[in-house]
Amino acid sequence: MTTTSAPETSLGNPFDQLVWRSLSSNHASLSQSRPLCKRYDPNVAPFGALEHQSAEAVASLAELMDPGQEVCLIDQRADLRDRFELLSNSKVCQMLHDGRRNSMQKGDPVIRKLQRIDVPHMLKLIALVFPGYFRAETHKMGDYFGIFENGNLVSMAGERMSVPGHREISSICTHTEHRGNGYAARLTQFLIDTHSSYGMQSFLHVGEQNASAKALYEKLGFSTSNIVEVNLYRRLM
Repeated sequence: MTTTSAPETSLGNPFDQLVWRSLSSNHASLSQSRPLCKRYDPNVAPFGALEHQSAEAVASLAELMDPGQEVCLIDQRADLRDRFELLSNSKVCQMLHDGRRNSMQKGDPVIRKLQRIDVPHMLKLIALVFPGYFRAETHKMGDYFGIFENGNLVSMAGERMSVPGHREISSICTHTEHRGNGYAARLTQFLIDTHSSYGMQSFLHVGEQNASAKALYEKLGFSTSNIVEVNLYRRLM
């Protein structure tokens, strides 16, 4: 996200047709589309969306994709068995922040905005501790921030989907050898404060079974709004 000085107005529930609205508004420049469907450039993110749940929309999505490509649908299904193979199904909590501010302790680590030159470090950290949805150009979705030790990126967090008035916090991860230092909480709070300063509300996604992450986010002021399915599909040959 490139922030501006003008605050944005929150418009209802950010999770309502989230991917579709993100690709139709703040991330339109990252969108590939056909009638009834949209998806992110696959080098940026695997997410796609149907305008409405219908066989026509699913067929349009299939025509947008090359055989072998994958697409991730949030709370939507691609029910054309001759076009798509379901690779995985999971439940995730959609969590919305309540606007509170939390004071940070003195001596907090230096947080640095990550640049294009840092992408190899970001990909290396993600591959080690949080593989799956991060791509070589995911950084185009927003601003990413990191904490370094001895020249190595050891923790990071950034912005993913974006709709008017709301920004998603994502890719929150810390190297296994540097956990327990509060880095994930510090980076998440930094992004919450940044969003708040621009009149925006933060939200995020976390696996339903990830109790430790959910506990951290609840401590920072997030609460679960919905539990939704995330379905990953592959376009058949």
